[in-house]
Amino acid sequence: MSDQTPSGWTWKRLGDISSTRRGISYTSDQLGEVSQSVPLYINMKSFRKDGGYNKDGEKYFNSSFREIDLLHPDDLLIVNTDVTPSGDILGVPLLIPHKYLHEKVLYSHHVTSLRLNDFVRKEYLYYLLCHPKIRQEMKTHGRGTTVKMLDSRDFLDIVLHIPPKEEQIKIVAILSSIDALIDRLKEFIGKLQNVRLATIDTLFELGIRHNERPPSSVNKLPSSWRLVELSDISTKIGDGLHSTPQYVENSDYFFVNGNNLVNGSLVVFPNTKMISEAEYMKYKINLSDRSILMSINGTIGNLAFFNGEKVVLGKSAAYISLKESVSKDFVYYYLSSRKAQQYFKGELTGSTINNLSLKAIRATPIPIPSMDEQLKISEIIASIDDRLNLSMTKLKKLTDLKSSLMDDLLTGKVRVPLNLYV
Repeated sequence: MSDQTPSGWTWKRLGDISSTRRGISYTSDQLGEVSQSVPLYINMKSFRKDGGYNKDGEKYFNSSFREIDLLHPDDLLIVNTDVTPSGDILGVPLLIPHKYLHEKVLYSHHVTSLRLNDFVRKEYLYYLLCHPKIRQEMKTHGRGTTVKMLDSRDFLDIVLHIPPKEEQIKIVAILSSIDALIDRLKEFIGKLQNVRLATIDTLFELGIRHNERPPSSVNKLPSSWRLVELSDISTKIGDGLHSTPQYVENSDYFFVNGNNLVNGSLVVFPNTKMISEAEYMKYKINLSDRSILMSINGTIGNLAFFNGEKVVLGKSAAYISLKESVSKDFVYYYLSSRKAQQYFKGELTGSTINNLSLKAIRATPIPIPSMDEQLKISEIIASIDDRLNLSMTKLKKLTDLKSSLMDDLLTGKVRVPLNLYV
């Protein structure tokens, strides 16, 4: 954290302010998906990288247990085992959602509880253990190669800056209020994404109904539509470079793959490899503003519009250059639909890594209405995307604000007036 101690703050080892207890082991037949008045079972999947609770990992323990193994309401949980390649969740803390605080909760042997003394509040320690510097330090105490495990004799020696309890309460109030806004916005975004998918499904099954009689079945196209293969409406479909170009530093040209395609945009990440202008000129593909990019290896079906970026595509990305007779937006939205993604899933090859062949892409069935209806359908979906993009921008601003506040408040760079009402 910081070498200087803010006035009124003290240095404390994690082991000085807490005692630890590991959870209980389990067998697969002891866990269930739905609660039947049995304890919630916290496991590695219950933890998000940011310290939040992952409801998708929810399990319930349907076997016998001891009362001593139940989580105490004042305990804080951390992950002591991590099987991810980069150790993303090792040492991540977790506050149990309020709705479970008065219920029986068990936790697995991959999870450690921290029973805190009166010197520090559970909620404050949670935010402190989420701080990037503490997260990084916690990772250094992982032992093992493919499976990382925390050594309690080591990580309890981590030294923390602790403010007076009254200041802890104020800091927690500020950060938790930001978290509440973030959670509500994430929930709204999730609902909006579901609306988007449902709208796409409906529009591509029924079209925009005018005076035309609707089809007798959702599996039958509206009478004015025609079913074509993607190759019928494309000038060219291909994939990227199968060899590795020579990388350089400080260049305006990049070598990108399927993981660079995010929500309709080609994203250059900080770790994206750079190539020279000569390599770019040697390997570039003549793409236009009517080209759509798609990931075809590993993660399948991520899409992005090509907007003239100075990139060379790798083999895990394909390009689809469309004819003038179709709307690029319409085709993009169809390829992102659940029906198209289901088709891609059925065409996958490969045993350890998923792969989608160019042959399967060219044969992708696409329903095509008139150009007027293509444009109207695209306009409807685009209006939802505009709302989504606005919400995602707000979410980023909130998460950036929280990160800045954590760095200021948890290090004592900025002090909270103790008479501040929050």
